[in-house]
Amino acid sequence: GRWACARLRIPVLYTPHGLSAGGRFSPLASRLFGLAERWASRWDAEIVCTSDYERKLVLEVAAARPAKVHVIYNGVRDVGLGLLADPGRTPVRIVSVARFERPKDHETLIRALAGLREANWQLELVGDGPLRGRIERLTIELELSQRVRFLGYVADPAEVLSRAQLFVLSTRSESFPRSILEAMRAGLPVVASSVGGIPEAIEQERTGLLTRPGDEGALRAALGRLLHDAGFRERLGRQARKEYEARYRFERMAAETEALYVTVLSGRAILPGAGR
Repeated sequence: GRWACARLRIPVLYTPHGLSAGGRFSPLASRLFGLAERWASRWDAEIVCTSDYERKLVLEVAAARPAKVHVIYNGVRDVGLGLLADPGRTPVRIVSVARFERPKDHETLIRALAGLREANWQLELVGDGPLRGRIERLTIELELSQRVRFLGYVADPAEVLSRAQLFVLSTRSESFPRSILEAMRAGLPVVASSVGGIPEAIEQERTGLLTRPGDEGALRAALGRLLHDAGFRERLGRQARKEYEARYRFERMAAETEALYVTVLSGRAILPGAGR
C-alpha cells in the first residue's frame, strides 16, 4: 500500500502497531520485521506513534528520519458522571482488561492476589483469549474461584470500570494501552507494569503504582498498599482523572491528528520519494 501511494505521489501517514521489538517475537521474526519496516518507511511522509517509547522503537527499527516521526497520544471519549468510579468503597473490586495471552501475564496477578487473602477484594477479568482456561484452572488450584470473575469480551468496559475501586494491568509487553486511559477516565488508581509507554501515562505515587514486569512480590506489595488504604486510592484516583482530562481526551487527539493532516496536505511535509 505504501509503495503504491508513493508511485501515485500520495502522501502516506503511517501509524505502526505492535512493533516486534521488546521481546514479543523471536529474534529472527523481529529482525525480518525490522528489515521490512526499514524498507517500507522510505515511502512515509509522516509516522505517527502513540507513545515516546514507540517513537524510539520506530527510529531504531525503521531508521526513519526523526523529523517525520511524531507522538500523538491516544485519547478516549469522556463518560457521564454516572460512570465515574468511587475508589474509596469496600469491598475493593479490582478490574483488569486484557486478552488472555502470554504477554499479559494474568498468572502473576492471580498469584500476587493469592498472597492477599486477608484483604477484602474481588477481581473481575475482562477479555478473552487462548490462555483463559489455564487461568481459570489456576484460580481453582489456588482456591480463589469465589473471588475471581471472568467476564469475557466486553466491547465497552466503561460500566465495569465504574463499579471498580482499582485497576491493574500486569503485562510484560505493551506500547500505550487504551485500557489504562479508560481506567484513568473513570477516576481509578492504576497498578501496572513499568513497560513500554505505560510510565508515560502513569506517574509513580501520583496517578498509580508501577512495578517490575513479572515481579509477583512487587505487584503484591503495590496491591496491598491500595487495598488497605482507601484514602490513598481516592487520592490517586482523583489525580488520574485530572491527568485524563488534561492529556487524554479524544478531542485533543483528534485536533493534533487533524493538524498533522493539514500540514501534509498543504505540502509542508516531505513527500515519499522526494529528492530520490
